[in-house]
Amino acid sequence: LAASAREDGKSDFVPFRNSKLTHILQESLSGNSKTVMIAALSPALSNLDETLSTLKFAQTCKNVATKAVRNQETSASIAEELTAEIARLKEQLAAQNDSRLQQQLHDTEQLLAQMEKDYQAQIAEAREMEALRKQALCDMGLSLAEISGALGMDRNVPQLVNLSDDASLTGCLVYFLPEGEPTTIGMDKECTIVLQGVGMQPHMCSLLNEDNRIVTLQLVDVAGA
Repeated sequence: LAASAREDGKSDFVPFRNSKLTHILQESLSGNSKTVMIAALSPALSNLDETLSTLKFAQTCKNVATKAVRNQETSASIAEELTAEIARLKEQLAAQNDSRLQQQLHDTEQLLAQMEKDYQAQIAEAREMEALRKQALCDMGLSLAEISGALGMDRNVPQLVNLSDDASLTGCLVYFLPEGEPTTIGMDKECTIVLQGVGMQPHMCSLLNEDNRIVTLQLVDVAGA
């Protein structure tokens, strides 16, 4: 791997099984991943040989280049792949009548039909849950118009509404953006909207509502400046 990275990048056979270490690191060194290596060294003179061996191995690993690609598979991309596969199988059947190809085409068409059916069922279920949620809020006197009135807000005031993979949780949080007042967002308790979780910063951004027509987003650094 190191030699091919230094030369022309051609992919030759790499004997990973020749070493237990390289066999364990096979996916990290040649797979679809971003790899970070930490070399543990010892300052003791008695460990000089092991330290030099570790440094040489780390130097070699620095020459290995991995190209990580984000794995993204959506329903639309899978459907496109299945459609392309069906077209390819039909072309092969047109050239030669093979029972194995016919069975493979039939299975692929069934899989595509089932996937589209499941996708439509998910959309229908999400819409049904959204309708039930709105009805429940209205029954409890928590419709958006009533919330606006209870807080003394014009219903035309811009709002932030949460989204969730669970349709029943979408819209459960509503944040109004008062006119002319900056709405700060971050993990700090002094922020208008306090968020908790991994990667949250004390001060991340502020929103300014201008005449209920324009909302300006301004990013801030971690110090809140």
